Amino acid sequence: MIIGPISAGPNGTFSPSAERDTLASRHIHAASQIGTLIRLFRIWAQARDMHRNPLPEMTAAIAGRNTSPELAAACHSLFQLTEACIGRQLDPADRCASNLSRDEYALLALIEAAPNAGTLVTEDRLPHGLPGALCWAASAVNRAFGVPLSFAITGGGCPFAHDGPQA
Repeated sequence: MIIGPISAGPNGTFSPSAERDTLASRHIHAASQIGTLIRLFRIWAQARDMHRNPLPEMTAAIAGRNTSPELAAACHSLFQLTEACIGRQLDPADRCASNLSRDEYALLALIEAAPNAGTLVTEDRLPHGLPGALCWAASAVNRAFGVPLSFAITGGGCPFAHDGPQA
């Protein structure tokens, strides 16, 4: 569930239309968060492939948006640590693609599950837990957004396994 404002009707009671409006705004907010994360990842991956520093372009991509200035650096750390932990490069979809790659989907699952996925506490989405540094980096991305991210991603097994389940 996405954390967001709760709306009430004009008389202070909750109405179905106020609930629908709140749900719609939560979906719009989640879509915006997903778009921002995926855009930053695709910028980062392109810079990685070209052996460039990705931070200037990542920072420019979020300039003027309602995001924390730490978001670009937090994502950069997360992407690098993820590659180090899984022992391979992450594969993005094409920069303008509307569909997510398997690794993009896995990054969203990792970020969403981070608050509950330490090495001792696990859940179905990340049954092996997360190394401390990777859990910290994913949590830093959550903090940079200001609220825990919730995309309603389900699944079992490592989300980065190319032969594992993907929804």
